Amino acid sequence: ATVVVLDSLSQLIPSGGNDNGVIYRAMTRLAAVGERLGCAIVVAAHTRKGGTLEADGAEAVLGAVATGNAARRVLGVRRPTAET
Repeated sequence: ATVVVLDSLSQLIPSGGNDNGVIYRAMTRLAAVGERLGCAIVVAAHTRKGGTLEADGAEAVLGAVATGNAARRVLGVRRPTAET
């Protein structure tokens, strides 16, 4: 399977990262490109600062809620802490 990784979302959309409409349209277009090319598209996005240890999945993604909501899957990666 072919996988295309785009790092990071803020580089793809330098302004409008907090605009749900802008993000949803971009994610929808990326999904259409993936379908057309027959590949998976992974979009790296950063998490919000502060409180992210309690946030889970789409809730932890920086910017508009559409970033996580428009994604088919949300995977989180973080450094281990003393508690984990």
